[in-house]
Amino acid sequence: MMYNQAALLGDPESNFRLGIAYMNGELGLNPQIYTAMEHLVQASLSKQFPEASYILDQIKD
Repeated sequence: MMYNQAALLGDPESNFRLGIAYMNGELGLNPQIYTAMEHLVQASLSKQFPEASYILDQIKD
């Protein structure tokens, strides 16, 4: 999957999209909350996806 390769290279958009996909079981992926959180944390570090931080806060509650 192209998103996986880009996420491994640190692409924030790919990390965000994979985080959402793992959270919701999209793109043919099984829902995996911890994997989703890992990708969302990486996306939130870039400041390009502030919604990643919001989603992480919602998951933790």
